[in-house]
Amino acid sequence: MSKTVMSNAVTTALAPVVKAAAAAISAPPVKPVTKVIASRALPIPASDEAELAQLSPAQLLYLRALLKGKNVTAAASEAGVTRQTAYRWQADPRFAAVLSTWSSRALKLTRVQLLALTEEATANVAVAIKNGDLRVSLALLKGVGGLSPKNYEQPDVAEQSAK
Repeated sequence: MSKTVMSNAVTTALAPVVKAAAAAISAPPVKPVTKVIASRALPIPASDEAELAQLSPAQLLYLRALLKGKNVTAAASEAGVTRQTAYRWQADPRFAAVLSTWSSRALKLTRVQLLALTEEATANVAVAIKNGDLRVSLALLKGVGGLSPKNYEQPDVAEQSAK
């Protein structure tokens, strides 16, 4: 599988996670102690809701854009602020803590979801190989290093000269 195909697969798998996290960040604070982000079972502790409530609407927009994968310039533009303002926010320990917390959560959730998909991916690869798809077979062998010359034992030079 090429790096582009793998990158597209990861991006596609991450899109719902990032979208759900961004939606949760931009949503207004709720009274209950926890709530669920979109359809995902990622509870938001009351302390996080309090932190999010302390951010300005522009900061929430900026945070949401960053979690969608936008760079600082694009996220700042989406929030209606300059890059300098965005960098000043990121230097603020309170904002940096919220950004770190949400980035970490999104990454953990993404890892869990990708790990859960490995079983399905493995089954799909097995089916493709059983159906005689040579490309999948070769990609698998290449991916696990089975086609690399360094994985084959080389006869010892002394053994060859003795024969």
